[in-house]
Amino acid sequence: MRHRLTLPLTFLLLAACYGSESAPTPIEPVGDPNALRVLGGPSTCDSCESVMLSVKGAGIEDVIDARLVRQGRPDVELPAIVELRRFTGDSGRVLQVTVRIAGAVLAGDYDLRLRTFEADRELVVAPALNVSRSWGSPGSTPPVPFGGYGVLQLTASVSGEAVDSSLAIEFTTSFGTRTQDLRPGEPLTLAAVAGPLTLRLVNVARNCTVQSADQVTVTIVAGAATPVNFVVTCAALASIRVSLAATGVDLPGGLWVECDDDRCDPSSLSANASVLLQSGVGPVTVRLRNVPGNCQVITGDALTLTLAPGLTSSADFAINCLPRGIVRISVRQDGAASSSAYVVQDDAAPCDWYFGCETFALTPPETVDYRPYSGEYALRLSSVPGNCTPADWNSVVGTVMPGETVTVEFVVTCR
Repeated sequence: MRHRLTLPLTFLLLAACYGSESAPTPIEPVGDPNALRVLGGPSTCDSCESVMLSVKGAGIEDVIDARLVRQGRPDVELPAIVELRRFTGDSGRVLQVTVRIAGAVLAGDYDLRLRTFEADRELVVAPALNVSRSWGSPGSTPPVPFGGYGVLQLTASVSGEAVDSSLAIEFTTSFGTRTQDLRPGEPLTLAAVAGPLTLRLVNVARNCTVQSADQVTVTIVAGAATPVNFVVTCAALASIRVSLAATGVDLPGGLWVECDDDRCDPSSLSANASVLLQSGVGPVTVRLRNVPGNCQVITGDALTLTLAPGLTSSADFAINCLPRGIVRISVRQDGAASSSAYVVQDDAAPCDWYFGCETFALTPPETVDYRPYSGEYALRLSSVPGNCTPADWNSVVGTVMPGETVTVEFVVTCR
């Protein structure tokens, strides 16, 4: 069982005008600059108001923000509002970077630096944009405010018995959802845009409870670390031995058991057999499912238990089954058919991904005895020879009771 942490982030980067005191501290780029590329090569800007860059390569799924930095002048950023969008195109996954100029511009080549979830890490596309000439002057256009980045330090303190160490955090962003591993007691450091942030711990294991609040709102401060620790306590698991005593005839084999509120994993259960389930402690309701129409559940199909840590409780179901009802199927064919095979399908029976749907092939004047699992049936005639026409109706819906035999005859006229 994995813990997941839902983390909404904002992905709009407001880069400061070059020379502004609010510009973020440059981060040393890592990795191969050639790992990413702008489709179609670097773009050129001459007094442009906006530029769109399409970036492809490893790591674009991890990007949370972007900025354009002049080559050779890491202190000079292109004053722009940068918006990010991911999509799947003809060349695969693409990161679309829309750059809207928002201040005075210095001519030169600009690298695109892509900020990722990992703190102090940027991916680089060099160069991505060529500004052919300078325009404006510092101070002529109000600088665009920049919120900056902070560091989020996440920990999960887990104690008790039957501890599940395969935890994970889940980020829900405008780009979708992603997860990263989070080991108990080991801090996970991530970059985050400055501002308020709501964190929620979800998908807690059945035998564990969150002692601290499972949802908190923190304020990420630019240049500072914000620690968040979730305290989780786990109790020993409880066990449920589920048995099914069956009497009578035509005993079923396709039953299963499950717990309310997903307190245990569902399991198949055959007649006169048992299965052992694991669950968290406390009250739990166990249900018997998929009982056929010819069987009656003597004990009731739901049993409520109170489970104690480390102990095994019993949920004993009992059913009694009568002979399953029979639907006798035949086809009456008037005239000579170009082929002799017909197919009948029961649309009331569920189709299996491996075995397919419940179908029967028959050749007149033979008959087929069919025992529907639930007692209900919706028979439909198909694969009729090309020179034959079925009667106005070619489907029959009904219910056969336990021990009963009903007859269904399809009529076909052939010319």
